[in-house]
Formats: sequence, C-alpha cells, structure tokens
Amino acid sequence: MSPQPPAANNTTKTSGPALYHNVQTYIKELEISEGQLSSVLKNVYENNQREEFMKRLDDRVKQYDVEIEKLCSKNYQDFVKTFNDLLSVREDTSILKNQLVENNEKIQALGKSLITKVDQLVLENRKQNNILLSVETLNRYMPVFNIYRQLKNQMKEKKNYYQALKLLEELENNYLPMVKNYRFAQSIHHSLPLIKHDIINETFSDLKDFLETLRVEAVICGKIANQQMAHKLKIDKKYYLMESELEKIEDDSDLKKLPFDVVDFSPLYKNLHMNQVLGHKANFSDYYRNQRKKQLQLAMNSNSNMEMNESKTERDLLDAYKLYLHNITGFFVIEDQILSSTEGLVDERYMDELFSKALPRLKSIIRKIMEECSNAKLMLKLKIVVVLFCLTIEEVQFPTIQLSDLLREIREKYYSMLLDKSSEKINLILTEDNYTCMEIDSQEAYNLLMEFFPLDSKETKGEHSDEFFSTPAI
Repeated sequence: MSPQPPAANNTTKTSGPALYHNVQTYIKELEISEGQLSSVLKNVYENNQREEFMKRLDDRVKQYDVEIEKLCSKNYQDFVKTFNDLLSVREDTSILKNQLVENNEKIQALGKSLITKVDQLVLENRKQNNILLSVETLNRYMPVFNIYRQLKNQMKEKKNYYQALKLLEELENNYLPMVKNYRFAQSIHHSLPLIKHDIINETFSDLKDFLETLRVEAVICGKIANQQMAHKLKIDKKYYLMESELEKIEDDSDLKKLPFDVVDFSPLYKNLHMNQVLGHKANFSDYYRNQRKKQLQLAMNSNSNMEMNESKTERDLLDAYKLYLHNITGFFVIEDQILSSTEGLVDERYMDELFSKALPRLKSIIRKIMEECSNAKLMLKLKIVVVLFCLTIEEVQFPTIQLSDLLREIREKYYSMLLDKSSEKINLILTEDNYTCMEIDSQEAYNLLMEFFPLDSKETKGEHSDEFFSTPAI
C-alpha cells in the first residue's frame, strides 16, 4: 500500500533512511501499478521527494538496462544464428511461393479439365441412363409396334381385313392404354379411325362380291332344294332337271347335303362381325337388305324364254320355267339360312315383307303363262313344277295359300281344255264311225279287247281330271 501523504502544514524534509525507504516503496508501487502513475506522482510531489525519486528511478532503470544487456548478451548468438536462418528461409520461401503459385496454376488448369471431364462423364452417364431407359421402354412396348406394323401390313396387302380388325381391336383395347402418355401412342390413336374407315369400305366391297355370288348360286341352291323335295315325294326328275340333264346320270351326292351348302357364308359372317365391332352393324344390315330386295326384283322378272310363242318349243319353255322357280326357291332358302345363322342382319318381318312382295309378281307370271298355254300336257307339266316349288317353299316356313288358290283357277281352265279336246275327239269318232257291231270270235280276242279297253268304271271315270290332281305321291 502507498504511504499516507503528510499533512499540508508539514513541510519538513524526511530524514535519510526514511526517505530512501519511501522512494523505494514508490518505485515498487510504480512497477506493480500497471501504468497507474497518478497516485505515485502525487505522493512524490506532495512529500517533496522528486529529486530523490528521479535519482532512484534512474538507478532502477540502469539496473534494468544492465540486466537486459546481460540477457541480450547471453542470447545474442542464438538470435544472430536464428536471424541468418530466417534470411535463408526467406529465399527458400520465395522459391516455394513461386512453386506454389505455379502448382496452383497447374492444379487450377487440371481442375478445370477435371471439371470438364466430370461434366462430360455426367452427361454421358445421363445419356446412358436415357438409352437404357429408352431400351427398356421400347422392349416393354415393343408389342405395340409389332401389332401396329402387322396391322399396317394387313391393310397394305388388302387380303385379310378380318385379321386386321382383330389386331386393331387388340391394339386399341389392350396395348394403347399402356402407352397413352407417349406421343407415338397419340399418333397411332389418331390413325385408327382412318384404318377403321378403310375396313368398313372393304367390308361393303366384299359384301357386294358376296351378293353377286348369291345371285349366281341361288339357282343351284334352289335346284338342290327342289331335287331333295322331289326325291322325298317320288316326283320324276324331269320336273326339276333341265332337259339337257335328263340323259345324264343324276348325281345323288346333292341329296346328302343341305341346299345352302353350295354357298360359302363365311365372307358374310366375317363382314357382319367386323361391322358389329366397328359399330356399323345397322348400316351394314340396311345395305344388305336393300341390295337383296333389288336382287329379288330382278329375279322376279320373267325372261324372254318364258313367253309363249311359236318360236319357243315346249322344252325351252319348261327349262326357262324351272330355272325361274329354281332361282326364286334358292333365294328364299338362302335367306332362311341367313335368318337362322345370324343375329340382327335379317328378321322375320323382313322375310315376310320379301315374300309378300314377291308373291303377287309370281302369281302374275304363272297366271300369264297358264293363260297363254293351250296345250293340256304342257299345262300339266307346268303345274307339277309349281306344286314342287310350293312344297319346297313351305319347307322353309313360307305360306303358299295364294298359290294354291291359283292352282284351283288353273284347274278350271284345264277342265275346259279337256272338255274342248274331248268334244272334238268324240265328234270325230262319231263322224267317222260306221256303227258296225264288233264281233268276238274267241275268248282270247275278248281278253285282248278288255286289256286295251277295260270296262271298269273306277279306272275310266274322270281319268283326265284325276291326272291333274294326282301328281305322284303328292
């Protein structure tokens, strides 16, 4: 602690030892005061000890200088050595700095190259991943491209549109939903309506060809149907075969198959199914019905060979008549088969409409032929052909009551023709007969006469009229 300063009125100098002790105390206090000089200097000046204090302070400084000099002298050699080492290190440091700068520039250049390589590697890695993803995606959706390629080939070849429709249906329902988010799928989807339109056009083209086939094969179908009915009723083949075919051996193979087996209905079934899948079944059905109505109108028109005139022989007239009825029979047999084997293409109402339109025209033609016919034998043959037609048509559930009424009208004319012909024969016999009695000399002559001219009334009564209505086994 610092000594208390003397009182203000005390100006007496301190004695020698006490003064020395106080100054030393001040110096020590100054050394340990850490820069706090104010209190020490105040005490020095108040006690009038400035000279002594300065003197002791100089001594103390000199003492410290001596100590510092001793200390520096002791470590000077180490300092010089260290300084020299530092100077040498300075030169090495400059070289090292230059090398560091050079190495840094090299590292920076290599770093930039490395960054470029890394960027390229990342880009290539990304490309590789994209390629792998594309390959995986293509492998996953390759069936879509394969089916679409097959579909385009089928459409290009224009051979099997039924198979093309199956591929289109499979593509649209099973595969395109899997790839609907891809642009190629949208492109494929937009092309499908055009393909469907082409398929529909081809189905109608195939239907036209099929209808033309039906027009040709209706005659064969009707002939087989009449042949089978004739064999069933044991009617002679001359009432359904053409005159040129009577001399040939009849082919019994037609009796073992159905009449419509001669027609290949597969094009119709396929085209009907395709239009049903494509949603155009109603249009397809309407087109079919309209075309068949037109074909029926053509078939109902009589040809020139059915006209009665002197240039036509009985043989030509019968052939034309049978061919005409074969065609109509075949038409309705085929339509009946289509009714039973398809759904929605034709119906009972359509069939009844067809037959109701055809019947008046058919009656008109038959009536005209019968009215122009003046030969009783020819009329009888024509009548059997008509009866065979009626029975065959009834087999496929078409009513022929109106034709039966027509046959009754023809019967009256047949009676009239027989009466006129019989009257002429009787008058001729009565005119030429000499009324001489027939003489029988022996039993053998009598038996021979009875053989040629039997007197049994059951055999002779109404012989011609029974012939008209007694067609064999009918």
